[in-house]
Amino acid sequence: DAVQSTATGRLVKLCQLEPPLVDLSLVAGCCQQEIPDVEFYVDGEHVGGSGPSTRVVSCSAKCGAHTVQAMHPLVLPDGVSNSLRIVNADAVRGKLELSLNLFHFVCVAATPTTTATTATATGGGGGRNSSPSSAELFLVGGDLESWRSSPNAPRPDAEVWLWDGELWGCSGLPPIEVKAGVVDSDRLREFAQCQGRESTCLFSEYLKRLSSTYRPWKVVVHPSQ
Repeated sequence: DAVQSTATGRLVKLCQLEPPLVDLSLVAGCCQQEIPDVEFYVDGEHVGGSGPSTRVVSCSAKCGAHTVQAMHPLVLPDGVSNSLRIVNADAVRGKLELSLNLFHFVCVAATPTTTATTATATGGGGGRNSSPSSAELFLVGGDLESWRSSPNAPRPDAEVWLWDGELWGCSGLPPIEVKAGVVDSDRLREFAQCQGRESTCLFSEYLKRLSSTYRPWKVVVHPSQ
């Protein structure tokens, strides 16, 4: 029996235990919808990426404390990080949240080197004082200073300011205000809870139609790192 087999003074391998399974996902801060196109890292090691059809990445991790990082194109280079502690062999859900506070709507005044017809917008700050004829509107994720020094940023001498406007893209719901480049995330979460949306990110829906507060210009958003 088991007692006799282990009382011989020799080590007896009974079985091999697999490490706990961890399910990782990055969710939108407004509606908790899982986001595609995310690369996940555990303690600095790449463990997989999500796609349009598979938005949860599964991996194995030992018991103990870990650092989980989710890298999405809109929040590079830092991504979203959180700590994760595994205490037993039960499956663990590692859900990270992409807060809307990480995003800013930024206007860049059109110059002879930019395409004025690509997107137009107006807002507060320096742009309103100098009354540019048109501007490009960018949705910037992450730190604004890092964006201004990145290869994708406007020229150093470009006129840049934070946009004031409204998001109107969601049919049947009131507009969401954007003030000084920051969306009213509390109101967006309130609408998401009332709607009970199961498959579509509410923020993405609202981005389909935007309106400048100070001038009736048409707006197109450029997602930008």
